[in-house]
Amino acid sequence: EILIFTKNTVIMFSKCLVLILAGLFFSCQNPGANQGNFPPLPIDEVQEHQLFDRLSGSLFPNATDPAVQAQNELINYALDNKLDVHATGSGLYVWVIDPGTGTPITSSSTVKADYIGRLLDGTIFDSSFSRGKPIEFRVGQMIQGWNEGITMLRKGGRAVLLIPPALAYGADGIKDRQGRVVVPANAVLRFDLLVLPDEESR
Repeated sequence: EILIFTKNTVIMFSKCLVLILAGLFFSCQNPGANQGNFPPLPIDEVQEHQLFDRLSGSLFPNATDPAVQAQNELINYALDNKLDVHATGSGLYVWVIDPGTGTPITSSSTVKADYIGRLLDGTIFDSSFSRGKPIEFRVGQMIQGWNEGITMLRKGGRAVLLIPPALAYGADGIKDRQGRVVVPANAVLRFDLLVLPDEESR
């Protein structure tokens, strides 16, 4: 329905695209309105020194390459917020809070999920709660970071995804029809993701 789809499917989101994008811009100005009843994150599940030992080796001071700068930004954000993320080979960072107990999610699964999408400054740019219903989609239609991260879960699972620009919207970012920036160029994105159980996905 919205920004987590690939750029190739942006023009196919829905007949309500204009209203959705307008709502997204409004939600960026009112981030608290989109929190919904999302479960709080687990507290103190990872020791800070353990997280630092795991992630700090991927930091590159004085980087000039935009992709490496984005990786530094992502890792520093994870450290600052004590997000127990693990890197995949693609550059995606995932914290699987609850893997779920339902049907495994594959590259051809149809899934329903609630989520909140944030920039690293805390701005909520997208949320299923702002529309009052979860998003339903087929894996493979989404941005690359979602397509990869969600297959690490089963139905009913929960995760935090930290997605580098190369697996999201890259140097283009996303603007609404009025030209207002919704996702800045080269933005690292955070998604708090809760996949609905099997019985709620039918």
